[in-house]
This record gives sequence, C-alpha cells and structure tokens, in this order.
Amino acid sequence: MKRLQINGSSDQSEYVKACAAAARPPLPVPWTQEDERKLLTIQSEDIDLKDTALGVAAKQMAAAVTQNMSKLDADSRHKLLQSLAQFYRESPDGESDVI
Repeated sequence: MKRLQINGSSDQSEYVKACAAAARPPLPVPWTQEDERKLLTIQSEDIDLKDTALGVAAKQMAAAVTQNMSKLDADSRHKLLQSLAQFYRESPDGESDVI
C-alpha cells in the first residue's frame, strides 16, 4: 500500500496534525422564515433593470461612452447615434426602458 507523501515526508501523522490544527469554517447561519419570506417576495416581484447587476454594468458602460465620445472613431459614433435613434423611435417617451 502506498503511503501519502507530505513535503517529502512519509509520515501521515504530520498531515493529520496539520488538518486537526487548521481553523474550522464557521457553521452556516440557519435559514429563517424571514429569509424565506424575503426570497419569495423577490421571486414574485418585477425587478427594474437598474436594480440588477446587468443594469449597473449598463449604466457604467453608458457613463464610460459619454466620457469618451471624443475618442471614438467616426464609424463607432455613427453606430452609437443610429442605436440611440432606433431606441427613441421604438420608445416615443424615451424613458420607458432607460436605466
């Protein structure tokens, strides 16, 4: 039978001692009825895009584009303007899907 090699040592007791001395992970916090209620509420609600990680990322990208418009080449600026124009054609008030 093969013996476990730890740092060139064949002494398994060192491994057992190291494992026994290692910090134990904390016990998980028990799931409560309040946690369950919050989960059910979140699952049943419509969540605005702005309240999601995707919405935050989209807003950050929009801010980055706004700050760097002068650095875009003409073709990229044109595509961006076309995209904005398309958005406003499909959303007359221009606010329904804005993050």
